[in-house]
Amino acid sequence: MTAIQIITISSKNKTLRGMIEQVSNDNFRLYLSEKETYFTPFNLTDSQFNNAADALTKITELFGNAKIVEINNQTSDLLTTDEISNITKCSDIKES
Repeated sequence: MTAIQIITISSKNKTLRGMIEQVSNDNFRLYLSEKETYFTPFNLTDSQFNNAADALTKITELFGNAKIVEINNQTSDLLTTDEISNITKCSDIKES
């Protein structure tokens, strides 16, 4: 069974959903969905990652200097709430 984690990250002007998929022990893929009126379908990025933290870091880089104000984490075994908070520098994390 494939492990996945879906994390929705919002700033004042942008909302992205990232789905991190663990393909094997050291192979992770990232899918992105952007909120326009509704969320777009997930699209696989070209990047491969060695761990889930690197994939989440890639999502945060897409925000540039914009402050992340809220995160919704669909709980998974890939990243803990503390790890997400440390990577994103955001403490407002909602679990679902």
